[in-house]
Amino acid sequence: MKNIHLNINNEKAELIFDLEKEKINKLSYKVLEELDKTLDEIKDNKGIKLLTIKSAKENIFIAGADINEIKEMKNEKEIVDNLLRGDKIFEKLENLPFPTIAYIDGACMGGGLELTLSCTYRVSIEKDKTKLGLPEVNLGVIPGLGGTQRLPKLIGLANALPLILGGKILNSKQAYKLGILDEYFPDGYEEFMIKDFENLVINNPKEILKRRKKFFPLELFGFTRGIIFKKAKESVIKKTKGHYPAPLVALDVIEKTYTLSLSNGLEIEAEEFSKLATTDISKNLIDIFFTSEELKHKDFKTKTTPIKDSAVIGGGTMGSGIIWLFSKVSLPVRVKLRDINKAGEIMKKVSSIYDFYIKRRKYNRNQVEFKLNKVTFSEDYNGYKDCDLVVEAVVENIDVKKEVYKNLEEVLKDNAIIASNTSSISMENLSSEMKNPERFVGVHFFNPVERMPLVEIIPSSKTSKETIGRVYNFLLKTGKTPVVVGDCSGFLVNRILIPYINEAIYLFKEGASSTHIDKTLTDFGMPMGPLTLVDEVGIDIGYKVSKILEDSYGERMAMCPITESIYKEKNLLGKKAGKGFYIHSSDKTPPIPNPEVSSLQSSNDSFTQAQIIDRTVLMLINEASRCIEEKVVEKPSYLDMAMIMGTGFPPFKGGVLKYADSIGIDTVVEKLEDLGKNYSSRFTPSNLLKSMAKENKTFYGEKK
Repeated sequence: MKNIHLNINNEKAELIFDLEKEKINKLSYKVLEELDKTLDEIKDNKGIKLLTIKSAKENIFIAGADINEIKEMKNEKEIVDNLLRGDKIFEKLENLPFPTIAYIDGACMGGGLELTLSCTYRVSIEKDKTKLGLPEVNLGVIPGLGGTQRLPKLIGLANALPLILGGKILNSKQAYKLGILDEYFPDGYEEFMIKDFENLVINNPKEILKRRKKFFPLELFGFTRGIIFKKAKESVIKKTKGHYPAPLVALDVIEKTYTLSLSNGLEIEAEEFSKLATTDISKNLIDIFFTSEELKHKDFKTKTTPIKDSAVIGGGTMGSGIIWLFSKVSLPVRVKLRDINKAGEIMKKVSSIYDFYIKRRKYNRNQVEFKLNKVTFSEDYNGYKDCDLVVEAVVENIDVKKEVYKNLEEVLKDNAIIASNTSSISMENLSSEMKNPERFVGVHFFNPVERMPLVEIIPSSKTSKETIGRVYNFLLKTGKTPVVVGDCSGFLVNRILIPYINEAIYLFKEGASSTHIDKTLTDFGMPMGPLTLVDEVGIDIGYKVSKILEDSYGERMAMCPITESIYKEKNLLGKKAGKGFYIHSSDKTPPIPNPEVSSLQSSNDSFTQAQIIDRTVLMLINEASRCIEEKVVEKPSYLDMAMIMGTGFPPFKGGVLKYADSIGIDTVVEKLEDLGKNYSSRFTPSNLLKSMAKENKTFYGEKK
């Protein structure tokens, strides 16, 4: 056996997963075959009284199924046959004549958790890396090796549905409280505690089993089960807006099979899995997963020293968010303010972000106090000599920023990194007077920092690889998704997004209602409509960014004239001032269209949903293609990830460029040319799109 090792010591057996030439354990068809042979080897061994299943990988039990195999699945019958073979193996494990313990040390996901559900008992080591869950819906499929069948029976419908339908991930304490785990051991004490547990299993198993909750009264009756399923369906539709079929399919499978035998339920589960696994939605979500993993393991081929001490210059909205982020990973954060009296206000902002996580039970009050104690303040540059990373988040004024860098270079150690959170100013210009521009880089966070996963890293021509690598690796540790982008106006995300928003404003000017535009694009899959987004961000900010891009890119990004009227003549700022394209009376009351803005419409033309989607989304595609053409980002998959993470472009469509591939590059070019004839030269297709259409190419190299 190359991937599974068996040790038998007297009456105890150990089955150890240790995949050859792999950093993690995963359940491929090959590994399942080895498991099957190993079970055959021991199932008739009358000397074995206990089997414990372990992993030899550090911080990994079994990370799940082999996702490459899921991606390659194309034939529904073949998928069903393979899943049912896997089910037979798990049933063989479940029916061994002696008890089994799944000993979980690290990540236990998807198929890994499904394997443990076939064991008699489950225990884990309590550590940060120990996570349990069934995240299959995030890949557009459902649990396919018994997860929909065994988990609801073990912990009850009300507890199981959020895990299966929402892909919720649990730590050891949460899994124990729900009844998935029979015990968990503090890190460092596991060696002798697992032996005690094994002996208890052999000598007094009733002591363990009596702790399990087996009675779920609300689930005994069809009527009350119906209420649980109805509430769950409403919750899924509200969350997914019907764009993601997997959670609804999982719910339907559980509802249909809850009173059936295990074997019948497994057949239905396998059939429904196979239908989902062959869809474009699943393939797109899997591609996004692979891109995410690729970004997490990016190698800059340079030695990088860790960042252990940080500072933030400025305590506005963005500064406060960055302070929170650095303190979240327990990094000392020195904050420079012009007025030290503002320190209390900033700490209040940072604390309010933590309050959300306390309510979600991510942290307790003592943990938050520890993290907040990492934040210190100053009015000068004292206490900065040990900083490894300083992020400047002051006003968007090049002279003010340059003065900050000059002062920092006088006090920082030679290898300290200076980063700017600018959203619009060139890195070349910002670093032009620095003594050591090799250590300078743009680090563009998105607002709100605590919710937006994307960070754009923008090097200048002089930024060293070591600087990029150190910042990149540090951002990964904070939980962010970094993408390295080129130093151009708007960088990547804003450069692509602004033409889309601008086109929505043109549509509004020509007569489309704000609600029709926004509903069309939320139906398309965007998290909010473009005009709602303008109000959320602030019309003043939108105006300033649009002006910068218009100055940089000319006619193709010419700002819709009514934007200036809304901002300068009507003094509308959006949600923060209560009025923009909508009137925002309170968070509890839905916004309503603002008649002050409607008066600026030059006509009352009506537009179909298809016309609105073409005019806005094709603008995204066109500008994204120019970013690929100009090598603003390394590859199409990185651009798509940035747009998904930074703007909420619908993941089920795979990203802007994957969506372009799906509708056909020739179709994109044809529609852009028609729009150019009917409206404006801003629709002129990029040279790259035209050449791709002529050569029948796609961004992802796939034939249509």
